[in-house]
Amino acid sequence: MASQYLTVAELLNAPLGLALRSVPAAGATGPGGVTGQQTYEELTNVILRASALADSYCQQVLGATVDSEEKWTESGLAGIDQRGHLWVHTDHWPVLAVSAFQYAPASVGATGWTAVAPAELILFRERIVYPGAFSQRGTPPLRVQYTYLSGRPATLLTGPTAAGATGLPVADASGMVAGTRLTIADQGNTEQVTVANGWQPLSGPATVTLATATQFAHTPVFRPATAPAQPYDIGVTALPADVKQAVLLICKELVEVRGANALVMGRAGGIGGTVPAVAAATEQVPLAAQHVLDHYRRLL
Repeated sequence: MASQYLTVAELLNAPLGLALRSVPAAGATGPGGVTGQQTYEELTNVILRASALADSYCQQVLGATVDSEEKWTESGLAGIDQRGHLWVHTDHWPVLAVSAFQYAPASVGATGWTAVAPAELILFRERIVYPGAFSQRGTPPLRVQYTYLSGRPATLLTGPTAAGATGLPVADASGMVAGTRLTIADQGNTEQVTVANGWQPLSGPATVTLATATQFAHTPVFRPATAPAQPYDIGVTALPADVKQAVLLICKELVEVRGANALVMGRAGGIGGTVPAVAAATEQVPLAAQHVLDHYRRLL
């Protein structure tokens, strides 16, 4: 699923100085022949492109993902510290949970894997540590395999939620672990909720259990909407506010109003030839957004 870090309502309401409601021509029809819905469709595409550029610039998906990796203890990305703890440096961060972890001698076709229960692991922002009794000297190189959840939830409501509800229907529950603080982005009814302590992490569509009931009702309007209603997404996210601001700035870079209703894409990035993905992303990410996203950038 493509990353979407903003809703159309958030983009329309942001003080960007752009006449976004005129994109594209007034009266244009979208799916189902609904007048005006094309504005929603085009702005959704802009948000998806801006979100992808933010991910590309950071060299990792900022939203929640599940990844499986393997490291060797002689690679510099895994090792045994002076206390005898086995550690691995993950490719993506922040680490939220680990579902599988095992190690074996670093030989071709290694057998004799030793599994470690996730409850025995210590999680840091970009490191997983198993406090076992290993020796820095005499321990042969080890292969370490692990599957982990990283990033921050960023999804949409899939159905209406009444005030006082303790379940939140979302398109993707990835990244929602017990205690996660979520923001329901619903204009005047925006509120924060917390995932219940007994919630077990899942991926894909789910109804997430909350620690306390919602204060407001939340009613998304799905596409195609029946005129005169417009589609209206409600975001559910744990993305930091500065990341969302950076994505807004990228949207502004991508969209420029010409006359009353033209949609003009920003700089193409580079002169002639093929531009590497990271270079192209940097070209289209304004400096103000880069300063924010540098804090979330993956170090290779």
